[in-house]
Amino acid sequence: PEHTYNLGLQYETSFSANYDLVLRMDYMEVGETWFHTVQDDQQPSVWTALLGFPVASDMTRSVRDPYELIDFRASLIGEKLSLTLWGRNITDEEYLAEVIPAPEFGGSFIHEAPYATYGIDLKYNF
Repeated sequence: PEHTYNLGLQYETSFSANYDLVLRMDYMEVGETWFHTVQDDQQPSVWTALLGFPVASDMTRSVRDPYELIDFRASLIGEKLSLTLWGRNITDEEYLAEVIPAPEFGGSFIHEAPYATYGIDLKYNF
């Protein structure tokens, strides 16, 4: 990537005699990322070289656009019991998690990242 930034903010305070409250937010920014040395161009593929087909590898799809993610957690933490509410990618940013250049097939295989996800974790210490 051209650049990456990470910022995490956490706040902790006593919630009651038995529990602490922990709030956390994480921000991440990732710049444009190329996954192949042939950037924004085309090159002959095996189909062109071996069979003479005019199919070239399109490397313009081997780039990932910049993206920003925000995650959030709110936890009540006790000696035995903990409860956490969390959200990942809470702004529902659409971005590519993975790009696999495949010039022999004329381009790239792309895999989208998960959209916004939310959950609850309950933990008990024996």
